[in-house]
Amino acid sequence: MTIQNDAKLIVKSGCELIIEDCGNLVIRENGQLVVESGGKITIKPGANVFMDGIANINLQSGFLTGIGGIAITMSNALVVLGVPPLKQIIATTNWNVGTYKFFDDLYISSGATLNLTGTTLKFFRSANVNVGRGAKLNMTTNSILTSTCGDELWQGVEVWGNPSLSQTPSTNQGHVVMNNSKIELARTGVLCDRPMPTDGPGVPSGNGGGIIQAYNSHSGYRLWRI
Repeated sequence: MTIQNDAKLIVKSGCELIIEDCGNLVIRENGQLVVESGGKITIKPGANVFMDGIANINLQSGFLTGIGGIAITMSNALVVLGVPPLKQIIATTNWNVGTYKFFDDLYISSGATLNLTGTTLKFFRSANVNVGRGAKLNMTTNSILTSTCGDELWQGVEVWGNPSLSQTPSTNQGHVVMNNSKIELARTGVLCDRPMPTDGPGVPSGNGGGIIQAYNSHSGYRLWRI
């Protein structure tokens, strides 16, 4: 279910909104979920609520949490729902010991680095991670890229490069470093290319050359495609 374009879903007193395991509620732009006093919200531990920010939810004084639902408040909503602070990385960024959920793609732009330390990123089934030419994704200390639902596969990581340039220095290419980390439940763990035609009809070339360095790490379902 998606709420956007100034729409509101209002849970009034005596009513309950239940979001089951692997259920997805998406609140975008100026959309808003409002739970009034006496209204009840039950977000199961495996459910997903994707928001742009705290303005997308209004838990009014006297609202209730249903049995089996996560303990959510206005003060902890961003943390317990895993709302990412950024969806496009444009500079060196460090995320430490957290869990973030992405409904859309995560982009790491040229010249930027995303450092993950003990961090889990979860992705909706249509989402992927795009590591641009000259960008870097650095995963350490049991960092994990996985699906928002254990019954579904997400798209995986794309490392964009330039096959006409040397891999030295590594800043010529997209670059993924994994150290004691893993990618799981992905259709393709890491693809060193971009799966779209760039040089002619049906010819997905011109973005090869990306770099993967993996130490004590693994990718589940399908490993690497180069």
